[in-house]
Amino acid sequence: MPHVKLGAALDLSRFHQAFTPRALREDPLVLKAEECYLSSHGRLLLVECVSVEGHLRQGFFVVAFSADGETVVRLSPRTHPEKTDGVLRCVAWVAGWLRSFQPEAESRTTNIATHLARPFPPESTAP
Repeated sequence: MPHVKLGAALDLSRFHQAFTPRALREDPLVLKAEECYLSSHGRLLLVECVSVEGHLRQGFFVVAFSADGETVVRLSPRTHPEKTDGVLRCVAWVAGWLRSFQPEAESRTTNIATHLARPFPPESTAP
């Protein structure tokens, strides 16, 4: 399962409050973050995402949860998209976006390092 572990328990409610839908375009790939949901206890966040790669369009959730001094970002186990470059890139995008709220939270472990290493192009806030 694609994932990124960040070295801090992030305040997910800050991300949730600041969330605005956005899109990322990397020809021929388009990623969208459409909605964001925060659990009642504030330690679990769902980001509803869409990946469009040519004719393949996939909807899925990226989940982030904070506990024990770290935050894990991964695909939701309740969604089963094909693990394409776009889906993996989307997990990396959400992890980077979360890190922007607490830059000292460095990536500890991941199985999508190549997707994290590539810089992200500018985002659009109107997907």
